[in-house]
Amino acid sequence: MTAGMLDKAAQGRRNLRNGKTAMRQLATWLREHGAPHADLVSRHHASDIVGVGDAAIECTVAEWKAMPVKDAQAARDCHERGLSRYVVVKKRVASPGERAKDPGDWWAVMPFRLWWFRELEVTRLEAKVGHLQEENARLNVELHGRPVRNVAEGL
Repeated sequence: MTAGMLDKAAQGRRNLRNGKTAMRQLATWLREHGAPHADLVSRHHASDIVGVGDAAIECTVAEWKAMPVKDAQAARDCHERGLSRYVVVKKRVASPGERAKDPGDWWAVMPFRLWWFRELEVTRLEAKVGHLQEENARLNVELHGRPVRNVAEGL
């Protein structure tokens, strides 16, 4: 083997190690923030993170120019697993003198149409929740003759 081949092999091993580290960091962050079953897998066509409901999450440390390939991989994994949505999570690189970024600050990359339709659904659900809160307040006054504090507010 030539020195160049050894350098490429070492770079490949380093990229794999960095990618696995990023996946572990992301899975830990997800478990700490509402997805207690989040875990990483290394099976082909399984996405990188599982246990997050109806979503395929592809985690990458690759350069931005690799995003179309990563997006296609996430979309394919999503389709093959029968899921409805996917996202590519790109690790942010810390600026010089800055500590490594929290996984919650990494980039979420997805086609705009996926984001838009999710945004429409969130807006629809927020309106429905608002209506249900108003109805609950009205029924509380009707039942108790006064407003009743909602213990779930602020959660």
